[in-house]
Order: sequence, then structure tokens, then C-alpha cells
Amino acid sequence: MAYRVVLSRAAIEELDEARQWFTQQGAGRVAARKYAAILRGLKNLETNPAMYQVDPDSPGHRAIPVSGYWVRFAVSGSDVFVTRIFGPRRLRD
Repeated sequence: MAYRVVLSRAAIEELDEARQWFTQQGAGRVAARKYAAILRGLKNLETNPAMYQVDPDSPGHRAIPVSGYWVRFAVSGSDVFVTRIFGPRRLRD
């Protein structure tokens, strides 16, 4: 089954913050790979979101740890709703 991945406004803003951080001048190839890993994690949600762990901090959600970030999401039918993308220094509230 193919799932449709939808990002919340907060997730879009947090993804953009990550992009800015990882693509700033002098960030280098490692940073580019970390950002690409986050994008791959989001892409992987299209095929099997249930394979990821339940998020103990948010009932009804699952989470992907990727490159120091956490992608929090919920599944409803064939939709995957990404609610937050937490950076390494953000509290997962």
C-alpha cells in the first residue's frame, strides 16, 4: 500500500530550519548527507510507516530517529501526517 505523506506547518518550518543549517556556507558534505537522510526518512514513510517505533512522548504517534533529528508522525488510513521534525537540541513536547 502506498501512503501519502503530509507535513504540518510546524514540520515544514522545522524541515526548512534543518535545510538552512545543513546547507549553510562551510557545512560540507557530511551535513548534506545528514539532510538527505532526513528527506529519505520522509520518503520511506510512503511505503511502510508502521515499521517505525511508537513515540513514547506522544500517544498515537510514531517516530523516526534520523541524523540526530526525530520525525514524529501519525497514520490515518492511507495518510501519514508528519506533525514535527525535532532537531538535536529541541525538546520533544
